[in-house]
Amino acid sequence: MGQVVIVDDDIITLEIHRKYLENFHEVYTFESGAEALEQLPTILPDIILLDIEMPGMDGFEFLKKLHVMKDCAEIPVIGVTGQGDKITVLRFVGEGAAAYLMKPVERQLLIEKVSEVLETS
Repeated sequence: MGQVVIVDDDIITLEIHRKYLENFHEVYTFESGAEALEQLPTILPDIILLDIEMPGMDGFEFLKKLHVMKDCAEIPVIGVTGQGDKITVLRFVGEGAAAYLMKPVERQLLIEKVSEVLETS
């Protein structure tokens, strides 16, 4: 059982993704990137599911800040987005994300992608 942090400004998405993963992992949810970054050094999760489009701090800014955090820089990140354009997705992966998923994410796909990234990290 790994530790998963989910960061999304949509409370419904947070709850759905938590329910999908809670039987397999210890799950922490945060409604903002700033809140998550503050807690990451305490949690030290095995993986982060990160909404790309959020007010205040988007997923790109979150990744930049994560990658300079001493104990957290190597935590794999899966981007979760409603944006279907390839430029956003390619940019996010280029910034260091391990993978991405398109919203809405099906339960089995989310479970499989998290397991896949954990196995290869």
